[in-house]
Amino acid sequence: MEVPNVVNLKKDLNQFDDVRIAYLFSYPLRDVEIGVSRIKYLSKLGIDRIFLWGNTKLYGINVLGKGKSSIVVLAGSDKDLLVLKVSRLDSSVDRLANEYNVLTIIHEKYGSEKMAPRPLFFKNGILGLEYINGYSMEEFLSEYIYLLSLDELRHTLYRLFYKAFLLDKLGVDHGELSRPFKHIIFMIDDYEPVLIDFESASIHRKVKNLTSLIQAMVVRSNAASYIRELFGINYNTVIPLLRLYRNNLDEQSFRNIVKIFNLTH
Repeated sequence: MEVPNVVNLKKDLNQFDDVRIAYLFSYPLRDVEIGVSRIKYLSKLGIDRIFLWGNTKLYGINVLGKGKSSIVVLAGSDKDLLVLKVSRLDSSVDRLANEYNVLTIIHEKYGSEKMAPRPLFFKNGILGLEYINGYSMEEFLSEYIYLLSLDELRHTLYRLFYKAFLLDKLGVDHGELSRPFKHIIFMIDDYEPVLIDFESASIHRKVKNLTSLIQAMVVRSNAASYIRELFGINYNTVIPLLRLYRNNLDEQSFRNIVKIFNLTH
């Protein structure tokens, strides 16, 4: 049976046309009772639509993603779109609780900087997040980076590096920025970078967000040679600055890095 692209939770909460919707919310155990219970909880929060969109398929259903800890689904309320991270039943919910707590810390300190999605709620194994409409870093470095003027790219990279610096200052290590290509979104309207996926983040590890990010972009990304050539970067001259920054984690060390890339606010 074909599943519609949009499931209306208000239409009929107890009799789904396809049990695969309940399977989705109880992955991977296919527990209909748990799945329906989770969906009813969403309905009580005012979430009335589940959008079965995305490039990942589960039980023949499209979703935004499938990770080690959660299934990621797009949903909607009367107010706006939101992202749901639904804890897998074979995984600990601690990782989603950790993400909620870390995002709360980030938004309490730097909410105006649009560093990360706003956390909306965490309960019943479901984390609700602000929806960020944009391109993954992988997409950005494969295509959209070449559409920007030099000044536009300078501004975009400054914002990205600055947010990684603020995260370092806050003492939060993202944990995945050595492989940032699926963990950063560039917003469609203005390419403003937003960091996502804080399940592995820690306030106890030594922070290395900015250094990990720059090394990934300048050395390992598919646009690395373009970035080095465009900004006249010799990686051997960057390494001492990254080491100095890693040791000091201060604003002057950050400015030294920004200066060598000739970035602008």
